[in-house]
Amino acid sequence: MKPAPRFKRGGPGLWIEAAYVILAQDGHEALTIEQLTTRTEKTRGSFYHHFGSIDGFVSRLLADWRERNTERIVRLAECDPEPGARRTLIHHEALRLDARIEIAIRNWAGTDRRVLGACSDVDRRRMDVLTRDRRCCTTLTVEDSHRESMRLDMPHEQAITRPLPHYELVQLHCFASQARVFADLAGQGDGLARAA
Repeated sequence: MKPAPRFKRGGPGLWIEAAYVILAQDGHEALTIEQLTTRTEKTRGSFYHHFGSIDGFVSRLLADWRERNTERIVRLAECDPEPGARRTLIHHEALRLDARIEIAIRNWAGTDRRVLGACSDVDRRRMDVLTRDRRCCTTLTVEDSHRESMRLDMPHEQAITRPLPHYELVQLHCFASQARVFADLAGQGDGLARAA
């Protein structure tokens, strides 16, 4: 009797997980059907069975990214009625996200309008959540030396609130990495402008 063939089960989720690994390790340029079939040990037929096309796959991947990195955190935060606790939960959950995936998707947005649209939608959603509750803002203490230049008439330790930027929700622990990526992108843009 022949042994049963060995198949990994997992449906579309297996493909999405493989895509996250590829994005994190090699970026969006490496996100091909060939790479996905190698990672999943599945066939192209299986890919097309689940997604129909590469466009269908990208749509599903972006929807999953929004759900994991934004909507899931929003739902968790909305369970707590106390603004400070919501802010703490958002911060904690943001620290658990993989910055490499966020950076890869943001880089991808520079070459694909669908991805750019998804990033814009996610950014709006994140900002809505953060600005909806003014008490979920960071505080900045104004020191005496800055008070004069800012023309503020307030006691020394009184605080000014400012909205928390969405990148802090996304990846507080990876700000330095993101800054390097954005600096690299800006440098490339400057080079293209000079060449033109």
